[in-house]
Amino acid sequence: MFSKETLNIFFFFTVLISFAFSSDQQIKGPGLKTVKKSRTYVISIGVDNPMLFFDKVQVSKLEGCSNDVEQIANYFYYKNDSAFNHSPLFITNTGSAGSETKYLSQDSSAIIFTLSNSNATFKELKKIFDQVEKTAKPEDILVFYYAGFAFNLKNETLGLTCILPLYDSIQVVSNKPAKGDFISFDQISKTLNSFTLKSFLADIQCNKQLLIFDAGYGEVFFPEFLKLVVEKDPAKLALNTKQRCFIYNNGLGMETTNKDGKKGGLLTTAFVSIPREVQNNFLNERMKFETAVYSSFLTYSKQSSTKQIVRVSYEKDFEYFFTTESKSQNRGSSGDEDAAGVTQQIILKNQALIIGTDQYNSKTWNQLSNPVNDAGTIEKELRENFNFKTEFLANPTRGEILKALLKYKKNFQYDSTSQLFIFIAGHGGYDDLVNGFIACKDSKSKEDDPLRETYVTHSFLRDIINNIDCKHIMVVLDVCFGGTFDGAGNRNETDVLYQDQEANKFIAEKFKYKSRLYLTSGGKEYVPDGRAGYHSPFAYRFIETLRNRGGKDKIVTWSELTSGVEKAKPGPKFGSFGDNQPGGDFIFISK
Repeated sequence: MFSKETLNIFFFFTVLISFAFSSDQQIKGPGLKTVKKSRTYVISIGVDNPMLFFDKVQVSKLEGCSNDVEQIANYFYYKNDSAFNHSPLFITNTGSAGSETKYLSQDSSAIIFTLSNSNATFKELKKIFDQVEKTAKPEDILVFYYAGFAFNLKNETLGLTCILPLYDSIQVVSNKPAKGDFISFDQISKTLNSFTLKSFLADIQCNKQLLIFDAGYGEVFFPEFLKLVVEKDPAKLALNTKQRCFIYNNGLGMETTNKDGKKGGLLTTAFVSIPREVQNNFLNERMKFETAVYSSFLTYSKQSSTKQIVRVSYEKDFEYFFTTESKSQNRGSSGDEDAAGVTQQIILKNQALIIGTDQYNSKTWNQLSNPVNDAGTIEKELRENFNFKTEFLANPTRGEILKALLKYKKNFQYDSTSQLFIFIAGHGGYDDLVNGFIACKDSKSKEDDPLRETYVTHSFLRDIINNIDCKHIMVVLDVCFGGTFDGAGNRNETDVLYQDQEANKFIAEKFKYKSRLYLTSGGKEYVPDGRAGYHSPFAYRFIETLRNRGGKDKIVTWSELTSGVEKAKPGPKFGSFGDNQPGGDFIFISK
């Protein structure tokens, strides 16, 4: 798409303006409120000829999917309306032909990833999602686009599964004992489908997400797809901060000739004709956006002499229909009901939510010896010696954990010096489908719950905690695979201690910046429970650090905590997540 000469020019301008137009800049001026700049992450995928075989017979070939990838990339790349700046900041190849990353900057920056045909493998797609997971912030926008085939297949473990085939080889057994087309569980975890896409999206912090599918027979495919992707758990919905918009065909996806004279999807060609300033407000000005989509689509469908229909749907529209049944089944039984009864908002100063689980209903998880003891000891230390108001949950169900998180998110007010400390000890796990997760007392076995819907996943926990309106939050996890809590996996530099500062000035300095910090007992690995009746190695050193009371100044800082536990085996991991600001801290002030 771009010549070497063009790339060289872009690279030259990168050197000149990369610092001046950093996407992390903030807009300031006389009488103006500071405004956070946001990025738009675009992942554009198209596959004309997927390696999808039904009883060893490959599906037919499409023509315009790879062209559609170009249409979407160029739509977000070229900003032709006056509301946007036109200059690109940076362009780089990701390492293979047909796969590029395009960076734009200034008032509405975009980072664009494209994968088409042979480059559109699940491995490459996972790399892209991993990269977005590491850099995206809650205020950013995610645009996910797919052009190609779409099929509803069955799996003996998961039931109905919606497949968006990439270039990876997929073998489907047709009409297995007259029950339909089947795909193995091993292949599901390595293909783009409703389950893996839901997992990918959950790990992305962007609260605004636009998903466009120019694929398949939408009238059959997408009702089932949305049932699987849209969150159905009432407790999770109450805590959900993400807003999603879906655009898809209501009939069979049709191709047309785009403005460049190439074959392209009718839906895609119509979408890229919408003014960018309208698309940019797909959530804030919903009616205007929907009208623009339908109007543009109608224009192109008339030109193509087709009766194909496009649909624009919002996740919130489906929540009532998909959760009515689960709400009635769980009524008053599982602890998943929200905390609507608490109406008075209380301003918290130092608050701690302490959770320890060592008893499990499922035989998948062996009973532990120390988590409740560890949690209880830490709760007592914070309550008696550090002026924390504490809430202690011993062996809670998943519903009780979610209810507690909902309370801190919705029913409390916080001021600029409020701190929230969250400690969780117990069993943890990891798999390639949902990544890291924490087991609850009532979590089902791994075999009975392959999607981990009865667990608390790290991505869900991270997003909810980040969106609690408390300026200073610290999360400590003493669980196996706790180090996967932060998808970015970046280790923090230890802050410089202000040893010579007067205590009040030191505290004021620490409270200037928003903090989102985490500390875990290990990385992507198992961690020991310790001897029965004692503490885990990690909890022992954590408690020991608190009991030192911070020395003469009676202040225990984040840096002192991480130093105090760093020798615990197998090796703690710590860092930041979400909206953390450089310089942010969490401090414990001893009585």
